[in-house]
Amino acid sequence: MSWANTTNDGLTVTPNGGDTSKTLFLPNAGIRNGTTGGASNYDTWGYSWSAEQRDTSDAWYLYFYSGYTSGRMNYNSTLYAYSLRCVRS
Repeated sequence: MSWANTTNDGLTVTPNGGDTSKTLFLPNAGIRNGTTGGASNYDTWGYSWSAEQRDTSDAWYLYFYSGYTSGRMNYNSTLYAYSLRCVRS
C-alpha cells in the first residue's frame, strides 16, 4: 500500500502494484470535539475511524496531516466524531 498527500486536501491510499482503480481518498475533514462539541482542524487534519474497538469506550483511528507523507494510527474516545468511511476489504 502506498500513501500520498498530493493535494493537501486529504490522503490518497493506493494498493501495492499501483492499481489506481482501487485508490481510496480520505479527506482532511477535521473532528468534532467529544467534550465541547466544537468542530476543528478541518482542511488540515484528517481522522477516520477504524473498524477495531480498543475497549468499551475507545476505538482506533487513522489520522493524517496535510504535511504528512503517510497515515498514523492512535485511539481515542468514541465520543469524538471522526469520519467514517465504509471500505470493503
